[in-house]
Amino acid sequence: MADLSSSQNPPSRLLQPRAMLAIAAAVLVATIMFLNPGNVLAAYPDAWVIDLAEPFDRGLKYISKDLSIGALSVSDITRSISELIGAPIEFFNGLLVEGFYFSIGEDYYELPPLSWVTTAALLVLLPMWVGGLRIGLLAAFTVFYALVFGLWESTILTLVSVLFSVAFATFIGLVLGILASRSDTVSAILRPVYDALQTIPVFSYLSIILVFFGFGPVAALIATVIFALAPMARTTELALRQTPQAIQELAEITGCSPRQRLFLVTLPAARTSLMIGINQVTMLSLAMVIIASIIGAGGLGSDVLRGLKSMRLTEALLAGLAISLVAITIDRTLRTWTEHRRDVHDDKPSDRRIVWLIAGVLLLISVVAYFSEALLFAPTKPLIENSRVLDDMLTNLNLFVRDDLAVVQDGFISWIMVPYRNFIASLPWLPFALLVGVAATALKGVRLGLMCFLLVASLAIFGLWARAMLSFYLVTLALFVGLVIGLPLGVMAGLNRRAYMIVEICSDVIQTLPTFVYLIPVVVLFGAGDFPALIAIIIYLFAPIIRYTANGIQQVSSSTLCEAADMTGCTMLQRLRLVLLPVAMPQIVLGINQAVMLGFGMLVITSLVGSRGLEESTLVAVAQVKPGQGIMAGFGIAVLAIVLDRLLRGASDKLSNSFQPSRT
Repeated sequence: MADLSSSQNPPSRLLQPRAMLAIAAAVLVATIMFLNPGNVLAAYPDAWVIDLAEPFDRGLKYISKDLSIGALSVSDITRSISELIGAPIEFFNGLLVEGFYFSIGEDYYELPPLSWVTTAALLVLLPMWVGGLRIGLLAAFTVFYALVFGLWESTILTLVSVLFSVAFATFIGLVLGILASRSDTVSAILRPVYDALQTIPVFSYLSIILVFFGFGPVAALIATVIFALAPMARTTELALRQTPQAIQELAEITGCSPRQRLFLVTLPAARTSLMIGINQVTMLSLAMVIIASIIGAGGLGSDVLRGLKSMRLTEALLAGLAISLVAITIDRTLRTWTEHRRDVHDDKPSDRRIVWLIAGVLLLISVVAYFSEALLFAPTKPLIENSRVLDDMLTNLNLFVRDDLAVVQDGFISWIMVPYRNFIASLPWLPFALLVGVAATALKGVRLGLMCFLLVASLAIFGLWARAMLSFYLVTLALFVGLVIGLPLGVMAGLNRRAYMIVEICSDVIQTLPTFVYLIPVVVLFGAGDFPALIAIIIYLFAPIIRYTANGIQQVSSSTLCEAADMTGCTMLQRLRLVLLPVAMPQIVLGINQAVMLGFGMLVITSLVGSRGLEESTLVAVAQVKPGQGIMAGFGIAVLAIVLDRLLRGASDKLSNSFQPSRT
């Protein structure tokens, strides 16, 4: 028996994760070094490529123009849906900004909008009532900013579109989350759908929406809802599945029907988690403002886009900061509400009297405003004229540091970007897919390994390999630079409370400022091409890397592990190297995971400044209304994002398990 077991040990060692990875890596290196670039294993033959873009375009064209359901064509149905959805949006735009125009017989009448003073008071008093004085002051500053810089109408239009997007996405997310929480089968079906919605670039399905709904606010609303509903659905399912069993049993004992148990017990018990989901939906809806403006949403997004197109950078930045202020105000208001800070307002007669008093004052203001044009219509021109301040600053800075920046840019491109791009472009498709599959198998099992292998191989099968490698090179290089700079800053913030507060503010600004705005200084200072695209992605990656690292270090610092390290006489460097970083590593890996997903999201925006990967194909698909090309390019980006996501999750789980004994 002893001889038998000893004879079986060597083969078992060959199947260990490290051995598997070493073998796969050796095969990859050997393929790169010795295979002819024209070999089938290195380059997928063009004759074998499966082109799905053209059939997809033809199918969509047939559905949108020729297919009928009964007596109605699909185009008639989509037109009716567009009118139904667009009616309430037009009503609120008229109520708050544009007014109403109608005719009775030969007489033509104009009904002005609600006074801007009344609207401004509502926008300040409602957050103040929900979150207190600090939130009210933040809302007041946001309103003041919009008025001073002539962005009032655009801000209101953006709020209306976000309001409806959040309402639709929340409702659909709630329904899907409830269904998934009741059925494991439904949950398993919807989970990859959510992954696809969160990883496929928005530009990929914008072209499909345009085919059916055309340009306009309705198409923008539908695109925003598709982009934002996944977090709400996931949060709802998780919250309902984690509802304490005691609450469910109490509802059954009291004789509640399934519907009563859901609406009167389960959903109220999950209120805190559901509010977090609504918060995420709101932030994602605001993140879509500029992209939605490309297909006719209007509002602040149009101001940013118009400023970028005409290179009026100050106007674009001011509108972008307005979006950021709106996002932060809504985020802080919802966060305060979620943390149950409204208990001082609950069921008090005095509070109800205050509400009625405020309502009366607003009604009086509205009536008085109709007799004063200054109170009725908000100023459309900026009260502070500074339309060229940023432009002049960036121009002067560019003239002052142009030579030094050129040296840095040329050196980085020559010594780092070009060699790395050539290496990634030379990767043979089959050995690389095998390496990814083996890595996934070593981290998470055969099932994930097979899935990752098939996904990576599909890039070659569908003719996406060359452009996919360009996208892969840009994101991974940005991630590497972001880690080199962001990890030390995250560690420093985790060890210093003041530094953490600064990091939190910077992270909020980075994550709420529209991604298009990052292109403004980058384009002025570095022109167009891969280098400015890389810089923009790096800026966007900083927030999750620094924040997750700082949070992980802080949590470990407050645990008993650091006390034990101090008792054993560890120096600060030893405590950081032996305790803080190893134990916080799973959370750091999660931050890297989020950075990867954000990097691929930002990649699509960088196509505007000259990056040439799959992201360019999605932009061309929208411009030329070629949904097939957009979907296939989006599929390629989603494959890269999903594979990296699964590998990082597997690494995080491995690290969590490896450090579990040290925690106990």
